[in-house]
Amino acid sequence: MKTLFIIELFLIPIIVFANLSKPPIAEKIIIQDLLPKAEIKKKEVQKEIRVEEKKVVIREVSAYNAGDPAQTNSSPCISANGENICEALSLGYKRCAANFVKFGTILNIENYGDCLVVDRMNSRYKNSVDIAFSLEEKERALKFGRQKLAVSVK
Repeated sequence: MKTLFIIELFLIPIIVFANLSKPPIAEKIIIQDLLPKAEIKKKEVQKEIRVEEKKVVIREVSAYNAGDPAQTNSSPCISANGENICEALSLGYKRCAANFVKFGTILNIENYGDCLVVDRMNSRYKNSVDIAFSLEEKERALKFGRQKLAVSVK
């Protein structure tokens, strides 16, 4: 993939194409022979290029049943961001709890897929994820148990 950069040097716009097939951290573009040699022999311009990479971290992932007051607080169907999590799960949406990202973040969990963070865990679980299952899926949540899985932010 080629990306177009327009660099302004001495108020003269210079068009440079950079090959971004490999994700660079920084790319040096050497401006040489683009301007008369009398003006500049060699001018080096360093351009920072930010490439978003998915950071995958192995985290402890568990499961809980939304709607069960024994596993939640006194409002078992209301998540920490105010959503009716029981209704969302009944509509087929995947929801989870995590303390290390903002509400509304989508996490990709190995062997599970994407889930939307709408809930929080106890503060002692700073780097864990808790996947919400419906009240009717107690066996599935128990079978899921507690696992160490690859988790990335989408």
